[in-house]
Amino acid sequence: MIRTAPDDPPPRRDAGAGVAGMPAPARIVVLWWTGAFAILASTVAIWLLRIDYDGYVYVSGLGATGQATANAFNLALLGLGLGGVALAAVVRLRQPLPAPRSAHLIWASLLCSGACFVVASRVPCSAGCPVPGTAEFTLSDAVHLTAAIIGFVLACLAMLCVAVSPGPRSARRIAIASCAVVGGLSAAGGLLALVSPEAGVGAWFEFAAMTAAVCWLVLYAAGSIFTGSIFTGRIFAGSIFAGRSDGRGAALAPLGHGSAETTHQQEDHDDQQEEREHRDDHGEHRQE
Repeated sequence: MIRTAPDDPPPRRDAGAGVAGMPAPARIVVLWWTGAFAILASTVAIWLLRIDYDGYVYVSGLGATGQATANAFNLALLGLGLGGVALAAVVRLRQPLPAPRSAHLIWASLLCSGACFVVASRVPCSAGCPVPGTAEFTLSDAVHLTAAIIGFVLACLAMLCVAVSPGPRSARRIAIASCAVVGGLSAAGGLLALVSPEAGVGAWFEFAAMTAAVCWLVLYAAGSIFTGSIFTGRIFAGSIFAGRSDGRGAALAPLGHGSAETTHQQEDHDDQQEEREHRDDHGEHRQE
């Protein structure tokens, strides 16, 4: 038994906190699978509705009042929002303690983003999804548009926080690439909508940007909990989800943000591992 001095504060513990090399509790794994399935299934459903739609339409237009796709789309959007809330909870429960402020900003942004999409699914836009300033623009249009925009912005904010915060280099690289893809698609879609709105090309870019953001969220949440015991393989479990593995498929650290000391230790391990691999490759070359 470890004894502490009477004046020492009790150690901080969290049953779900991300600890290097430790697998997540079963309930958190189940929470991830539930959220990931809800998000991915909803995204596939939205794409199927879009492909089957005759003509061009933006994402929210599939759920507009009077559309044949409205009920199915709003149900899928609800699943997207609830799945986002579940994955935000996973990120929160698996963050190391003590957590930096950026870690709290990440899970809070994801949580609020999911809640915004839940609101948008319950308050669809009116027929044709009129833009602000027109006579057809109603209160429900204002609520839906505001919730959808804030939800998307908050998801991008979480992505950006991961990209610039201390943490495994693999997490930052994936977030940076995702920011570039989502930002590029959104900007291109907006420009195309202004230049040639009748072509509907910008709407396709909006669907693509949504899909890229969803994929990043699922991957990021997965990196917070999964180790080599679930995703075996040096490259998949190590390089993508935890920065490195120990060679046996076990992740050395979760993808979430830990302390600066943990980050430096992992980066030192990365350098040592790369040096060992280089020596091994050089030795095999000399033997040949």
